[in-house]
Amino acid sequence: MVLALLSWWLRCLYHDAVLGLRRWAREPEWPLLAVAVAFTASFLFHWLGYRLAIQRVGWSAPLFALTEWEGRTGWRKPLVFGISNAMVFVSLREAFAAQQLAPRRLASHLVAWSTALEVGIITLQAWRGVGSHFNTSTTLDASLYGAKLCGAALLGLGCFVAAAGFTLWPAPAVPAAKAVALRHGLWLLCIAVAVGVGQAIYGHHLREARPEEDASCLVASAGVAASPCYEIHGQAIVKLAHFLPLHVTEVLLLLAWATAHVDGVLGARVVRTAAVACWSLAGLGLWLTARGENLKSPSLGAGLILFACLATVLAAFVYVLVAPLRIRIGTQAEKRPDFGRWGVWAANRAAACNG
Repeated sequence: MVLALLSWWLRCLYHDAVLGLRRWAREPEWPLLAVAVAFTASFLFHWLGYRLAIQRVGWSAPLFALTEWEGRTGWRKPLVFGISNAMVFVSLREAFAAQQLAPRRLASHLVAWSTALEVGIITLQAWRGVGSHFNTSTTLDASLYGAKLCGAALLGLGCFVAAAGFTLWPAPAVPAAKAVALRHGLWLLCIAVAVGVGQAIYGHHLREARPEEDASCLVASAGVAASPCYEIHGQAIVKLAHFLPLHVTEVLLLLAWATAHVDGVLGARVVRTAAVACWSLAGLGLWLTARGENLKSPSLGAGLILFACLATVLAAFVYVLVAPLRIRIGTQAEKRPDFGRWGVWAANRAAACNG
């Protein structure tokens, strides 16, 4: 029963993903898809090269130099920035299509190509073996860093435009659960952007060295720099406050998609419950970072809040994913034949998911 249910969900996901990609390729937001595909391909290529370099396998040398994952010249930034922005583009595609404030084609082109510039520079600097963040050591590095900041600024502006557009002038007939996911997710995305801006300002701000930061800075920079460093505030890893709200939109959209495939589930309420947990999680990350506390080793109180938030989101998914089983159990409790409500429901959904 469980395997059959899982297989059904996977078929639905595959079916809807294929249809969604085909529609996306024909929509004004197609530049986001084109760049997302390039980011994903780059991620797979660099990840494979990095793994081979670590194991010293085959063609990995000298194409990929053996280097650290973390650090200012490590491979984490080009890999993570690419795949992370590809995921964000999925949300922005849905957001631009669901609002009527900003021109969809113009907004998509600006966001897609400016982000391609940003990630391209990060990747180029990794290949050159120099830092991409806060690197103004030469004229070339300073110019590339400035161009990267411009690309990031346009991406951030696009996120705020998408959030404001959907809030102020949403498109008609957006399903309720999807509307909740976009409304909460996009503003959490804007918070992630704001944290990124704050981290940039923090990195350029002159600060005195703090001995308690030395160990964390040396780990984050792969031994390059002790305190002060832009990666660490007290014992807090600053990027975690940026990461926690960054991909909430995708999580909530996936939950909203699942509720749309199940009868008898209050989709908007389920998504709203998960959104409250995500807001709490983002707030916890900001609070701990401001206090200089490490989210990876929280206090008992913070750990309980963290667990409660994650458990709430997980419970929302479990509630929706097992809903077909509840429908079948309810049908059997009513002593109807198995080909009754469950059979009709399953047949209709299977037909939809199998195309």
